[in-house]
Amino acid sequence: MRCPQCGSEMGGQNAGCQRCQPTLNLNAPGVRAGTVQRVALTGEVVEGEGEPTIGMAPGVPPLPTMGMPSNAGLPPMPTMPPPIRNPYAKPEPPTRARPKEISTPIVVSVVLGLIALVGCVGWYFAYGRPKPTLLTTQLRKYRPGDKWVYRMTGKMKMANGMLTIPLRGTYTIAIEQETFGDKPVLGFVNTLATENGLEIEDKAFCTQDPVSGVVTELGDSNGAEGAARKVMAPQGVMPGTWNAALKGGYDLTFDSGDTEQERMTIDGSEVVATPAGTFTTWKANVTSQDSRNGPITAIRWVSPQLGSYAKSEMTVSGGHDISLQLVLTLKSTTVKVW
Repeated sequence: MRCPQCGSEMGGQNAGCQRCQPTLNLNAPGVRAGTVQRVALTGEVVEGEGEPTIGMAPGVPPLPTMGMPSNAGLPPMPTMPPPIRNPYAKPEPPTRARPKEISTPIVVSVVLGLIALVGCVGWYFAYGRPKPTLLTTQLRKYRPGDKWVYRMTGKMKMANGMLTIPLRGTYTIAIEQETFGDKPVLGFVNTLATENGLEIEDKAFCTQDPVSGVVTELGDSNGAEGAARKVMAPQGVMPGTWNAALKGGYDLTFDSGDTEQERMTIDGSEVVATPAGTFTTWKANVTSQDSRNGPITAIRWVSPQLGSYAKSEMTVSGGHDISLQLVLTLKSTTVKVW
């Protein structure tokens, strides 16, 4: 008998092929006769047909099937209804997103930045911010190039106050080197300039005593058509020493016949803050009269070391029912006081 796989001769009916795999003898006791004679150990049928019942040894019952029992012929399993929700049950709160954790280096950086900011602000208020000037008594020694620029605000009233015109602009005082009567003098140039283009300028020719600091006026440019006027008897118009008991004034008569008077008293001291800085000043109440204009009343906050006032409020009562109210606040200066 030949092997159906390799075709070689086998030893007998129940013997396996020596060249191929060993086989089980299916005709041994425990195997149903007449079904399959031999099956390879791999499970492949070598010879025979049908569905054998395989036994392990003579007298051993057949092995049970290893598959699960079939559900054929059984009714289908019922579908489970959905769970019933309790209408009185408290709803679960919505799940909140967990806040993002901030890393330790970021927190440290923020804290250090805040500390640095607080330190800078404290340093500025303690050392960096300009402190108010001291209250001094000695007037500054003027020199050409000194300049004070004021922010001007105010209004002009006409026709007994029925018409009011707002005024905005600048008021500038500048010191220039001049000659008056063949004598070198200091020229105090006053310029009023409004935003609508109006500009008025006058000049006073003065000298300053190098010891006392008193400023004496010799003349000005307020004559007819800007001509120079000469003071017949020059007088001091600005004291060189300031204090709480100061009372001053002057009476000038010009060669043109015009006259000018001024009176001043001190009403204590005040600290005045301006865009140019903060100044400790003498508060001066001033009244003046010009033969060509009406009376002038003013309050001037004077800083002697500044050489001028930090702020001024004045009212000019002119003729023809015209009055002028001005507030001058120091905006910048070339004078160094700190």
